[in-house]
Amino acid sequence: MSNRYDVSKEIFNKMMEIAGYKERFEDMVLEKDEWYLRYTWTKAKRDEWYAWGVKLIMKKLKMNKKYAESQMAWFDLAYGLKEI
Repeated sequence: MSNRYDVSKEIFNKMMEIAGYKERFEDMVLEKDEWYLRYTWTKAKRDEWYAWGVKLIMKKLKMNKKYAESQMAWFDLAYGLKEI
C-alpha cells in the first residue's frame, strides 16, 4: 500500500504533465515559492486530472469513491492550478 505523501507527489506530477509543464513536485512545492501564481490550465484538463486522481486514490489508498473525491477536492484546493 502506498503512503499519502507518495500518492500526493504522483497526483501533483500528473497535474503538471496534463497541464503541459515540465516542472515536477520537487521543482515547485519543495521550493516554496509562489509557483501557483504562474501556472494555469483549462477546465477540461483539470477535469481529466481530477478523474484520474480519484481512480488513483481509490486504487493506491484503498478508499471508496466518495472519500477519494473528497481527498481530490482538498488536493485541488491546496495545490490545483488556476483555471483559465
